[in-house]
Amino acid sequence: MDNITSLRHGTHNAKIKVRLIRVWDSFSLRSHYDMMTNFILIDAKNNMYWAVTDVTERERLLPLVCEGLIYYITNFKIVPAQSYLKPIDTSTTVVLDKNTEIRGCFDGSSIPRFKFSLCSVETLKCRTGTTETLSDVCGVLVKVGTMEHQNSDIKRLDIYLIDQSLIPLKISLWDKRATIFTVYLELYRQKNVVLVITGLLVKKVRGTICLSPTPATSIHFNPRYEPIHNLGDHIAGTYGEFICRIPGLIDYQTRQLLGEVSPYSIAGN
Repeated sequence: MDNITSLRHGTHNAKIKVRLIRVWDSFSLRSHYDMMTNFILIDAKNNMYWAVTDVTERERLLPLVCEGLIYYITNFKIVPAQSYLKPIDTSTTVVLDKNTEIRGCFDGSSIPRFKFSLCSVETLKCRTGTTETLSDVCGVLVKVGTMEHQNSDIKRLDIYLIDQSLIPLKISLWDKRATIFTVYLELYRQKNVVLVITGLLVKKVRGTICLSPTPATSIHFNPRYEPIHNLGDHIAGTYGEFICRIPGLIDYQTRQLLGEVSPYSIAGN
């Protein structure tokens, strides 16, 4: 079995075994009008990779995969990664093209279910105002703001997390993502809900760090991820317990609408 890290730029007929841990759509790297699909992959050595496929191949490949499962992938390209909005800190991108083959793997591999590039508050400060690499954060949900309506009836919901640093982090969720969050909060509402949120841009508003979602953003409620296993208990013992209110009622029509949302828009455990 080949290891992507050992492969140079170019086309390869190598065979790799990876778990698909995140999927999302964004605009193409080559055109602001075409869509492409992005994948975050992880191998048995816990290495993460960013893979993409363009609009011509996404319809063929998407039915072959499901987030969370393990696959064999053969025939792909390795190219230099773009220098902005990278979902992970990497110098390369794996391109899945018309020659790429994907097959399911059912050998009970020990490839982890999750991996995140969690950032400390100090790292977030260094990334303020930059767009090179997106940021992943985790923390206990300590506050959920009021659903606000901006210009043109755009909805915004501010949520706040704290980690071991006990410094609150503000994340602003917009429109459909904000509405979906309230539904999932109702399902997972309990003491000290631990969230991992990926693919965030770091900004500074009135001197305070504020994190904004991108197409790469996913929200994970209480993921079974070893590095944050005791975070909820740590915060409870240090800072107290939190049960956040649900910001408004979600009517039946909204629930019907959310049923049409891609299942990987917000991910649970």
